[in-house]
Amino acid sequence: MRDAPAYGEARTVLRGIVRLAHELGLAVCAEGVETRAEMTAALAAGCNSAQGTLLASPARPAELERWCAERGWRLASVAKGVRARRARTPVTAG
Repeated sequence: MRDAPAYGEARTVLRGIVRLAHELGLAVCAEGVETRAEMTAALAAGCNSAQGTLLASPARPAELERWCAERGWRLASVAKGVRARRARTPVTAG
């Protein structure tokens, strides 16, 4: 994601990757989103989701469990969703 906000060619490549993934029925997660400009570029390109330090810092398992519990989520259900998404072989842009 680093160059996407600043360079037109990088934005064009990002949009092309996202479009191809969507045409194949895949979801796209922008990885490495560290700035608002990168998030804006990811959203403009049509990414389905994003991850990176702009959104959350890396967490230890106990911290993740506590974070999920505060939102009424069970970690097992989160892990199940991750396995389901992996089975669809998601494409990442970033």
